[in-house]
Amino acid sequence: MYLKAITFSISCLLMTTGSAFGQRLKAIDSLKKKLVYLEGPGIVKLYYDLAFEYYVSGDLDQALRNLELTRSSALTFGDSLYIVKAGRMSGQIYRFQNKLNKSISSSHSVLPIALRHSLEREYKYELSDLYNSMGVVYTYLAKYDSALDNYFKCLVLREEEGDPYLHSETLNNIGFLYYALKSYPKALVFYQRALKELEKSDNQDLKDRLLINTGLCHNKLKQYDLAKSYIQDGLDICDEQCEPKTLIQGYFGLGYSYYEMQDYGLAKDYFLKSLSVAREVKDIQFQLENLVYIIRIENKARNLEMAHELLKEAESLSRNSEFVSLQAEILREYSNFFNLSGNYEEASRYQNLYIELTSNVFNEKLLETVSKVQTDFDQRENMRTIRDKELALDQSRKLNFAIAGLFLLAG
Repeated sequence: MYLKAITFSISCLLMTTGSAFGQRLKAIDSLKKKLVYLEGPGIVKLYYDLAFEYYVSGDLDQALRNLELTRSSALTFGDSLYIVKAGRMSGQIYRFQNKLNKSISSSHSVLPIALRHSLEREYKYELSDLYNSMGVVYTYLAKYDSALDNYFKCLVLREEEGDPYLHSETLNNIGFLYYALKSYPKALVFYQRALKELEKSDNQDLKDRLLINTGLCHNKLKQYDLAKSYIQDGLDICDEQCEPKTLIQGYFGLGYSYYEMQDYGLAKDYFLKSLSVAREVKDIQFQLENLVYIIRIENKARNLEMAHELLKEAESLSRNSEFVSLQAEILREYSNFFNLSGNYEEASRYQNLYIELTSNVFNEKLLETVSKVQTDFDQRENMRTIRDKELALDQSRKLNFAIAGLFLLAG
């Protein structure tokens, strides 16, 4: 699963260094001084602003503490907007910390308030971010029907907001979900829509990751040269200033291309580069993604001792994570390892565990629900297209009548 989730809504935590980091510290000190003498409703926003500064500077624990202060003071003063803001940002932070169920819980706790006020502009923005964030988390939890439902709700709101960057972001996330469902042609359609929508925006920060995601999709469609071209274009955009997540995804994508082309030496080099960056930023998802493929390469080379060591590392990481699909991949690689080692009893045991876990994820009920959500959204899109055409036709008729009236007056 290869996406930078975003806003960074899905996005990775902003990385600040040098003077930017110093400015953040000054902002934090300034806000803390105001806490000494500020009383009344204004303290709610102050706690929230302080939480945000801690958030972008990377101190997530302090950010969460101040978000709890935001929530409690907002309850005291009846400020429902900041109750929603605090719950939404807390959910995003829990996601970055890989506390996925806690993220969903935080988002759900404020969703009813956001829905009650959804006609108000600021609440509508919060609501779209909540839907987007929950879509990302449900995707990681392999609850794809819930993810798609939240993404489509987000997409409707973001189309109304008219911000092409946020609209593109949601299209990208939907593409990622179809990628996770192994529906690669459908994923490619949404990635291409996202790229087209992004062209309307002055903010092109998402383009590198969109190109890489598109390349990853071409990989799965066995179009490896095209995949490498897209991925390299994505890396070239940010050049030496790429964010860690972009490097992780880009290197992984190139590794996968070479893996499928059976150039295992070059593939391993790229997987190791991706794994190194993932370890630096504690990205558990991509540590697991890369380890799975390195294990496969070691198994193919019959380096079973190394494969076993990497499997134990991957198992330890996955045990403390909630990435269900990756847990399944590790079970499968354990089965392959024990087959190669001649321990067929253990190989069978792990194969059964793999089948049990995957059948709980990709089952008939899931496919039916995803299909229904997609159908309902397609019907809404078709109805909107029909209304747009009827409106255009009505305007055309009125214009023709006006022109005819002018000719009559002129005659």
